Amino acid sequence: DLLRVLSDVRESVEDWEKMRDAALRIAEGLPTEPTAGDLRDEEVEEARELLRWLADDHFTFLGFREYELRP
Repeated sequence: DLLRVLSDVRESVEDWEKMRDAALRIAEGLPTEPTAGDLRDEEVEEARELLRWLADDHFTFLGFREYELRP
């Protein structure tokens, strides 16, 4: 069990920077222009600020999964 736990910790530590970079990439990729009406500009900016805040060492990323949403 100890070896399994140490392996999980090692994987998280090795992938942490990649997950942090993904959060910043997503923050930058959020729309800067008005959306189709589903979200207000303030909500998009709030999400962008949250992702940046998390990536600024306020959160420990342990995993990441990306989904593709289709209309």
